[in-house]
Amino acid sequence: MVLGHNGFVPAFLDVSSASNPTIKELRALLRGRRSSRGDARFAGEGIQLLTRALTSDVTVDYVVLSEDVADLLPVDLAELLDDSQVRCFRVPESLFEKISRRNMRSGAAFVATARAHFLAELPKDAPILVLDRVSNPRNVGAIARTCEAAGLGGLILTGSHVDPFSYESLRASMGSVFGVPIVSCSEKEMLGWVSSNQRTLIGTSGGAEDDLWNAALPASSALMFGNEGEGLSDHLIATCDALVKIPYNTAVDSLNLGAAVAVVAFEYRRRNPL
Repeated sequence: MVLGHNGFVPAFLDVSSASNPTIKELRALLRGRRSSRGDARFAGEGIQLLTRALTSDVTVDYVVLSEDVADLLPVDLAELLDDSQVRCFRVPESLFEKISRRNMRSGAAFVATARAHFLAELPKDAPILVLDRVSNPRNVGAIARTCEAAGLGGLILTGSHVDPFSYESLRASMGSVFGVPIVSCSEKEMLGWVSSNQRTLIGTSGGAEDDLWNAALPASSALMFGNEGEGLSDHLIATCDALVKIPYNTAVDSLNLGAAVAVVAFEYRRRNPL
């Protein structure tokens, strides 16, 4: 590292052209286009997301900083970048504006590769959230944040679902997608894992007889939620050990999925303190 205005900063590769392959790839990934390499690469933006990525088990491939941010890096971030030996590019502020998707640009963006998680890695003694066919990336991100905040053990995504590492999901999660194991699997695999691990599968449904406040929530629960518009399928409802509903004013048609997950997750945590 070399000495900068705000402490030690890593060495940068200066780039000034929008046609640079690295800049073109970053801009494409920030806009949701998958990597031409066909791998699990994704892009994020912001100092907070970058810091969380560098301290998680994702692999940060490279970082792009605008000149004003690069010259005034927080010391802790500069040290993380140096320790990780990640490639760092510095670009003019005018070029970063063309890369950024944010209304108020952050001056920091990165490309990383997510590590796949598997059912066998999930903790055996912590509650797990299951989302079936979730279709809104902001919901996935917000739910990952709730999952981490409530101290739950992981998040399982079944059926056809959105990418938890999409730009929208990353932003909504505030980095929690890096802090919570997220497993993508089939419905059959999920049900097999629930059974073999002797989990109590608790589904949520507006048609349930038991409300959340009175229902049992065992410590080994797997808490399952369905698609935003359709809820849980009849088939999955039939596999549940128990069904619960969240009592709310009937003037409201339904709760947002993220709100429903938060209510159930923190009611679980209230009964089962960390």
